[in-house]
Amino acid sequence: MSNGALQGKKIFIFEDDQHLATMLTQFLEMQGGIVKYVLRPREGMLIIEAFSPDVIITDINMPEIDGYSVFKEMQRKFPTVPIIAITGESKLKKLFEVEGIAAFLNKPFTMDELLATIKDVT
Repeated sequence: MSNGALQGKKIFIFEDDQHLATMLTQFLEMQGGIVKYVLRPREGMLIIEAFSPDVIITDINMPEIDGYSVFKEMQRKFPTVPIIAITGESKLKKLFEVEGIAAFLNKPFTMDELLATIKDVT
């Protein structure tokens, strides 16, 4: 995939794994995205509105607040913004699909899969 594939899209990531959050951020920035990530969901809930994202990516299994609660709150606050759930628990996919998730990625996923998913939902 070429640089600039995301053309300035604003991407907000809820991910409690520092290594994965950093890796995702670096890759998406190389693709032209403007990325903000938080390791703590409560912090993200407070600062996301000022960021005004084009797409939201949330892990499902996180401390403080689970990804389902993050998803429902973001869906309420940003009804037109696509939300992508990422998790190692594929059994949750049906629940999120019923609730209106834009996309669901099972860990592990490739960066090309993530990029294609973001492009598909935005």
